[in-house]
Amino acid sequence: MTPMSRRPEDRVALSRLAARTQAALTCCRLCPLDCRVDRSRGELGICGLGPGANSYKAFIHRGEERALIPSYTIYLTGCNLRCSFCSERPIVVDPSLGRPLSEWPSREQLAAARRSGARNLHFVGGEPIVNLPGILDFLVRHEVACRGWPLVINTNLYASPVARQVLLEVADVIVADLKWGNEACASRLSSAPGYLPLVLDNLAWLVAGGASLMLRHLLVPGHLDCCTRPLLGEMGAWPTLPLNLMTGYVPFGSSDASASGQAGPAEASMPTLGERRALTERILALPEAQALNVWVDGEAVRRS
Repeated sequence: MTPMSRRPEDRVALSRLAARTQAALTCCRLCPLDCRVDRSRGELGICGLGPGANSYKAFIHRGEERALIPSYTIYLTGCNLRCSFCSERPIVVDPSLGRPLSEWPSREQLAAARRSGARNLHFVGGEPIVNLPGILDFLVRHEVACRGWPLVINTNLYASPVARQVLLEVADVIVADLKWGNEACASRLSSAPGYLPLVLDNLAWLVAGGASLMLRHLLVPGHLDCCTRPLLGEMGAWPTLPLNLMTGYVPFGSSDASASGQAGPAEASMPTLGERRALTERILALPEAQALNVWVDGEAVRRS
């Protein structure tokens, strides 16, 4: 994947975009939760974030979609969803556990990653949408180190019109995680009211705007008919977009979710390798999947 660069390469233009994004924090409406708190003055949104962004790990990732790797991946704290199986629950609940993005990774670390062959700079979460002001500030601070380096943003796409506009202007590739295929599952398992129509509207808007997109969908046990099949049906509107079906579900938060009275996503244990293969084969045989550009665990599917 070699998308046309969208990010302003001129420092002045990038600074203007950063200032415009930072201004959105004074009455935060970066996501559909519409907190309207003044994060610039230290008030916390539902995502747990205030004025700054924190990172908690960064390394050259070699285990994602083949079209993207190797990728220098920066993990950010804070998220606007509360998925019951989240593998990053501690940093989602308490974003202060990370280190200020303004301090780390350093310019030297970025340069070293590029010398080591990292093809792009990749922000993941938590959730980058609620961290967009911090990401833009980082890009301005490291404008020279990041110049000409494609920017990838991995998002749940549960974003407001303000955030999606910034996303379109700054990201060279948007990796969108499509989680649920109906409102009941989205609300019960991710605390995301209005999830499906909002995400589909954002996807349609970004496609119309010429964004370079890759889609992901985690196969959650027990959610084939209620979530995966409906999503495959919706993706029929964009059959050429890469859709990566991920089979590595692990019920990280099931016990926590049960303790809080929130049911786990399928009340199921981690599927075995054989179960994953069987589920993948079943999905690939579905009529809804036949015309789609389906990938499995980062590899494009070759159809006979």
